[in-house]
Amino acid sequence: MTPEKLTNSAEIDFNPELLPETWRAALQTAIKCTDEAAIWKIMNAQQLNAEAHEELVNSISRLHYRHRNIDVYCELFMMPVIVPSECELINEPLVWKSARDTIKSALNNWFGKKTRIVIFEGVLPMDWITTWRPRVIRQHLQRLVPESSRQATEFPATTIELPERAPRLGFVLIACQKQGEWPEIPELNSLMDKRLKDVVRSSLYLAASPAEAMAPYAPHGGSRDFEGEPLVLAPERVQFAITDGIVLWLMKLHAMFPVLGWTVSQSIAASDVVKFTLHLADSAVRLTQFTVRMHQIGMQGLNDITIGLAGIAPNMETPADMSKDQYLAMQTPSAVA
Repeated sequence: MTPEKLTNSAEIDFNPELLPETWRAALQTAIKCTDEAAIWKIMNAQQLNAEAHEELVNSISRLHYRHRNIDVYCELFMMPVIVPSECELINEPLVWKSARDTIKSALNNWFGKKTRIVIFEGVLPMDWITTWRPRVIRQHLQRLVPESSRQATEFPATTIELPERAPRLGFVLIACQKQGEWPEIPELNSLMDKRLKDVVRSSLYLAASPAEAMAPYAPHGGSRDFEGEPLVLAPERVQFAITDGIVLWLMKLHAMFPVLGWTVSQSIAASDVVKFTLHLADSAVRLTQFTVRMHQIGMQGLNDITIGLAGIAPNMETPADMSKDQYLAMQTPSAVA
């Protein structure tokens, strides 16, 4: 038993002038084969086609396979976690180990009994996730397929340079499986959402800062201070989770270190990569950059992030990019997930 049969990229013959139903079929084949060369060829031809971007975004984090004559549908979801500087829990294995079981139990209740969930280890930094190519996302999905070979997933990890006290953004990565139909986000229930977010937030905070978390309950009393706790959003599909997480993180960053201006540009090396440069009101870190991937957020996600930035700071007339030395200093050796 295996997922959809892989084919060689040479077998996918794509003509950019083909009708929508034809490029859509070619794109689906490329995604199922994890054929990045074919994906980029199609998307370069459909670069201004919002429908093509939506098709890619909706499909890249989904996988269907058959096992014992049963159709199984898988999808990745994410929970954004915005972390204050004093609460160290992003990419902290010991913190995650202490909170994992409680978080998984809460997520099981939230998604429901018919959905099987797998939680990936740790609160993953935004810096890592926005470097993931389609191959990395598909390799994460392949872990759900019985009898499939499991390989270490490698990707070039970067670090976003920020002021020392700036908030950080991370994500809890959740893989969901369901028989007979695609997993879905539960119907809107504000009480269930609040309960889940409270459990995840308090579990992570207690694991990361046990002394601070328990201090308000000491005999001398006193009011509880929530300023050091992480801010958690409910699980969402990948494109919405990344977009919502980045927009909210930018708001929190701006509240502490005002964004004086910004630019956005497409990478010359890869059309899938879009780079934002921020001019911060901080003497130590005046300029910083972060990237997003179009196959992760689509045109709508890019538009939402741009609108969010436009609401807090002006677009700089002349792009103020980082120097080559600044950019290279941000690069770190490959990370293994």
